Amino acid sequence: KSFNQKSFKNLAYVLVVDNCNLNLTPLGRFVMPPPMFEKQIKLDSFPLFVDMFGHQIAALCADGTLVVADCMSHDKAQKVTMDLDLNKVTKMVLLKEMIVIV
Repeated sequence: KSFNQKSFKNLAYVLVVDNCNLNLTPLGRFVMPPPMFEKQIKLDSFPLFVDMFGHQIAALCADGTLVVADCMSHDKAQKVTMDLDLNKVTKMVLLKEMIVIV
C-alpha cells in the first residue's frame, strides 16, 4: 500500500448532499468548498440516509431506492428498490462488505 496522498487508493473524499445530488470532492487533491465539487451522483429522489466507507457510498432514498456507488467510478452507481417501511428506519450503516439498515 502507498500512503502517498496522490495515490488513488488513499484519496479522502468528502460528500455533500445537495437536494437530490451527492457532490464529491477529493480532499487529497485540493480543498474545494461547497457548492463546488469534482464529481456528482444524481439521485431520482431525496436521500434520507447516506453513509460512506472508504470510497464506497450508500444512499437510501425517499422512493425506497438504495443507491451504491464508488467515488472512483461514480458513473456506475447501482440502484436497488427496497421493500421497506421508511417511517421505521432509524439509521443505515455501510460496512466493508455489507449495508445494515435498522
